[in-house]
Amino acid sequence: MHFVDDVAMSMDSSLRRVREQLSELRTLAALPEARLHACHDTTSAWCAAEHLDHLVKVSASILRRLADAKAEALPKGISAVGRAILFLGWIPRGKGKAPERLRGARVSADALQTSINDLQQLLDTFPADAVKRRAGERLLPHPRFGGLTPAQAMRFAAVHNEHHFKIVREVLGRVGSN
Repeated sequence: MHFVDDVAMSMDSSLRRVREQLSELRTLAALPEARLHACHDTTSAWCAAEHLDHLVKVSASILRRLADAKAEALPKGISAVGRAILFLGWIPRGKGKAPERLRGARVSADALQTSINDLQQLLDTFPADAVKRRAGERLLPHPRFGGLTPAQAMRFAAVHNEHHFKIVREVLGRVGSN
């Protein structure tokens, strides 16, 4: 198979995975606010709402950047660390620090649902074909991974979401059903 076809398939499967993750996101965001705001400090410094708000912000940021037809290609490609994380599909806990604008906030359940609806709209209108035409360009800057191509960026979004879902499930399991 041709390299560009591999990239397109990778982009399609990651985009499909991000769309599927919206279902889990909606389910978690529908929990009572007391559960969303409960913390378990030895599991994570953030409560479930902060993790969910963060992953919505990151996913939306990635989609907006990739959909921006004016986004210029970056000079540097992906780092070795970025390649390893995307290959393994796993992000180690406690190693990254979100930029201020993408940090999770202890938002209300209603605000979280509104953000999820906005993310859904971004996904529904995402110009995947136009983005795939820019497959080899490094369009998304990442502070630790370097410049990511569209396929790498979508893979990162899916892996990043799963990373935070695991933490949220663990936090919720440790704080119980109260």
